[in-house]
Amino acid sequence: MLTLFLALIVQMSFAQEKTVSGTVTDQDGLPLPGVNIVVEGTTSGTQSDFDGNYAIKASPGQTLLFTYVGQKDERRAIGAGNTINVQMEEDAEALEEVVVTALGIKRKSRELSYATQTVDAEEIANTNEVNLATALAAKAAGVQVTGSSGSVGASTNIRIRGNTSINRTNSPLFVVDGVPIDNSSSQNGVGGVDNSNRAIDINQNDIASMEILKGIAAQTLYGLRAANGVILITTKSGQEGKPRVTVSSNVAFSNANQFPDLQQEYAQGRPVGGELTWRGPDTAEGFSWGPAISSLEFDGSDYA
Repeated sequence: MLTLFLALIVQMSFAQEKTVSGTVTDQDGLPLPGVNIVVEGTTSGTQSDFDGNYAIKASPGQTLLFTYVGQKDERRAIGAGNTINVQMEEDAEALEEVVVTALGIKRKSRELSYATQTVDAEEIANTNEVNLATALAAKAAGVQVTGSSGSVGASTNIRIRGNTSINRTNSPLFVVDGVPIDNSSSQNGVGGVDNSNRAIDINQNDIASMEILKGIAAQTLYGLRAANGVILITTKSGQEGKPRVTVSSNVAFSNANQFPDLQQEYAQGRPVGGELTWRGPDTAEGFSWGPAISSLEFDGSDYA
């Protein structure tokens, strides 16, 4: 009797199982291929085909779980009907994966055929660096940031995937809100003094996002200037809602650690005809080995 009772229960359970079919689409109504459909609590599952159609065996009372990358998980209870159509919604996490490409066009990172990386505005602002280029250090893979010196406001060299030229610049192109800017630095006439690169003029608190484009396909629209990569900067804009004011302030002090030893015995000048001769500022010469300072007399001339 027990054996017959168990066989009857098994036969009834098989009699309740049926085939459930339907179509899976995205938020725009387009079919989604490759969606995973699983009967929760079991190992039974399938995938939607190229047209978004699926078919799976399940019993009334069970639940179908629909999962897809970039879409929210959907659950549907199986009732008396045999058709369940599902329209999936884009996941909020997928919205965070949207990146800004060349010419300010927004695309999902998984749809791009080239390498790109996003640096959040908070990561840049929290560094408290004066130079925006210095703030990129250790923030993106394949991006090397090297400071030219330890002095305040010194220029910073940026290399994306290493150097590509011997006698030309290897710095990437900076594009702010679609406008290319000059990030070069120049030496002045005094030896040993370095001027800052122009990225120091960008306020880090105004940056909404930064995209680093590494592939050649991403650089094509910007021409030869983008041969070493592109750093796209999108600044903040107004948003709906109540007004909000954010104040950020910082103060930095810098002291020289060591001064060079300077000679104070000889004045400005150089040997002329075998004799140490005074050569004043009007000559624009920088030699500091003229006659002894103790032997000089002021003749009333004005060199100011």
